[in-house]
Amino acid sequence: MSTAYLSHSYESVIIGRFLMGMFCALVLGSGPIYVSEILPPHLRAPIGSLFSVSIGLGIMLGNVLGFQQVLGTTTGWPILLSLNVVPSLIFLSYCWRMPKSPRSLYFDHNKPEEARKVLQRLYGTDDVSKQIEQYRIEAETMSKRKILSPKQVLTSRKVKWQLISGLVICVGFQFTGINGIFFYLNTLLTVAGIPEEIMDYVTIGFVSMEFLGAFAGLLSNKLGRKTMLLAGYSISMCSMIIYTLATAYQPSVDWLSYVSVVGGVGMIFGFAIGPGPITYVIIPELLDQSARPTVMMFSSLSLWVCFTIISVVTPYLFDYLKFAAFLPFAAILFLAILYVWFVVPETKGKSVLAIQMYFSKWNKIPVAQVLTEESNNGDNDVTNTGVLLNTRDRHAVTNPSFLNDGLTVQTRL
Repeated sequence: MSTAYLSHSYESVIIGRFLMGMFCALVLGSGPIYVSEILPPHLRAPIGSLFSVSIGLGIMLGNVLGFQQVLGTTTGWPILLSLNVVPSLIFLSYCWRMPKSPRSLYFDHNKPEEARKVLQRLYGTDDVSKQIEQYRIEAETMSKRKILSPKQVLTSRKVKWQLISGLVICVGFQFTGINGIFFYLNTLLTVAGIPEEIMDYVTIGFVSMEFLGAFAGLLSNKLGRKTMLLAGYSISMCSMIIYTLATAYQPSVDWLSYVSVVGGVGMIFGFAIGPGPITYVIIPELLDQSARPTVMMFSSLSLWVCFTIISVVTPYLFDYLKFAAFLPFAAILFLAILYVWFVVPETKGKSVLAIQMYFSKWNKIPVAQVLTEESNNGDNDVTNTGVLLNTRDRHAVTNPSFLNDGLTVQTRL
């Protein structure tokens, strides 16, 4: 892209952006998967959340370097665009030292001993027999169960509400307004009455809120995925209302422009602690192995469709609704909050069996059928986080008399 200045060719920018888009698609798809496969279960949420933090760091650094005082000038922008080479070279110089995925070695290449050695290196202990045993059980399960096709997922009553839940969570992800804010931040600040001379610095305050994603990953292990998701949605929705009210009365009360900024920052804060780091953690945990890849495909598709809609619609909302541009977003978030509150279960520490039992009432499938299918497929020994079923869930499987409280499988007392 940086060659466009010397060659006077806008086509260079288009080609460069296309290649950059391909790179981002590959990294966003494979990066979180690789990180989750090399980490022990208890570190996946906190370390995995650093993925969104690194994106936030890149956005903030790009904004700083794009200041007119730095590289945001006629002669400086080619240098700014060429700086993409620096992190790429750093990664390429280090990637050869990165360990191979132990899951890939075990499942895709049938090299259990090599997988064991990698696990010993990653976990810092010679005793990785528990993890290898979990791989063995999961391999047996996968050999007995076929991955559902897109048509089967769309028509199967067994995963109906899991699919709907994944779609709703991804819609909520986008309607926190995160991309509408980042794409049209200058418009948002102008409507709020922020002076142009300080707008660049206010922008840095906005994008720096992405760093809170690191803390969200830690809190999700303590408070739970559902709790953090609801908290993020609620904070973003309330912040939209604050921004709307403050901006509406700002012409008569000058200091309300800064309250509008607080509302805008709150939208990013809500995203950073909730849907940002949690969305791609909670959705796979709602599913068993047969439906997980296909439902994730549909969920990601809904996320990018909403991304496109928001990118196109947001400027028109500012043109026609002015200060009320984010109220449609708040309305959709309110519906998402109601859905997650009443339908989506807490997945932290819950087994695949317990979660499928919970959804059986929504899918209107007899619990006995769920137990039979999971038992026949071998899933009653594997949890959604790769940990063997706890004693309580094992007892529920073997005891036909039980209660499902929506979170765990319990036996009748």
